[in-house]
Amino acid sequence: LQRHVLPHDATKKLEMLPLYATQGGRWAVPLVPSSARIMAPTEDWDELLRPQFDDYLISFTGEDGEFLAELGRSRVAVSTFLAVFCAPRLGILEQQLNLRFLEAVASLGAAAWKQQGATKECTAIVQACRQAPLVVFPQEAGSTAPGRRCRCNELVDPGDEAFANMLGPLAFMPPVSYCTPVVLSVMRRAGLQSFTDEAVFLQAAQAAEAVGGLQAAERGSALLRHLADRWTLIKWPTKAYASLRRLQIFPILAESVAQDRYPPKPPDHAAPMAAVAALDSSCTHFQHAALAWTQWSILDPRTFNSWPKQLLQLFGGFRDPP
Repeated sequence: LQRHVLPHDATKKLEMLPLYATQGGRWAVPLVPSSARIMAPTEDWDELLRPQFDDYLISFTGEDGEFLAELGRSRVAVSTFLAVFCAPRLGILEQQLNLRFLEAVASLGAAAWKQQGATKECTAIVQACRQAPLVVFPQEAGSTAPGRRCRCNELVDPGDEAFANMLGPLAFMPPVSYCTPVVLSVMRRAGLQSFTDEAVFLQAAQAAEAVGGLQAAERGSALLRHLADRWTLIKWPTKAYASLRRLQIFPILAESVAQDRYPPKPPDHAAPMAAVAALDSSCTHFQHAALAWTQWSILDPRTFNSWPKQLLQLFGGFRDPP
């Protein structure tokens, strides 16, 4: 190699021979095919991979590294490593490796998620983020079974934890180790469920309606206050609001409250939500109750005082008295 006297194709043939030392020190492996060895992009990755893959992990230290340099071989790019080694194995890698994978994906930036013009490597990485069960839960106490694995789209954004019970018993938050800003930034792109997603919000609203009674009013109120806080950030189609307004989750003043108290007075903040209605029929703000309480449903001000008029108008049934 040093004298440059080998034939032109000799280097490629050398790469197919098991000549290359691994970090385990017991075996030598070929460089080709790539499935026969692991070539990490950095020493940090070496450290993470060594406990499980030391007999396949190429050594770059001392004479081993010099030999590779003479062959023109160096460490692979991070994107290549993520696409070739990590992406196909996310379903079996341990939690620490999957976390490091997500952090590395975040370092690639938004370009990796482009729908057009993305490289094959980025396409493979993004597909793995969305489809692989890369979220590894801790092993349950007293159990010998491995921890449960989930895809990102099977979990709820930790930012919506207060509302997770509205999705029923199958709503899970990621483990605490996955809840760092960097990791969550990738998981959200990969399909982490959020109440800003129309399908998730409608699912929670349908579950609230199914409960019925007082709980439906309380859950509906919590969901609707959440919507009011974030509605400027979401872009739902008209059909999403049309579906939502048909659900009986919108807190209104009970008829007895309106009839017993004239002029109508706002309900006590400590009192439970008494009734719900759908917004596919006429309703109005409490501020118009003195004029409209005999004709229209009066929205409970404890929920709807924070709603801007523009948001109410998206539901169709909202009215202002003439």
